[in-house]
Amino acid sequence: MVQLEELLTINEEEEKMIELKIKKIEIDQELEKEQQEEVKIFLKQE
Repeated sequence: MVQLEELLTINEEEEKMIELKIKKIEIDQELEKEQQEEVKIFLKQE
């Protein structure tokens, strides 16, 4: 029975890691969008 519980905890840990990675990717994408917008604005000013 212990093995099953260990597996479950490992799974939970992995799930958290995956969620964090997904969040990071989303944040990175947002940042990239913002930078692109800034570049557009900057180019318009030229």
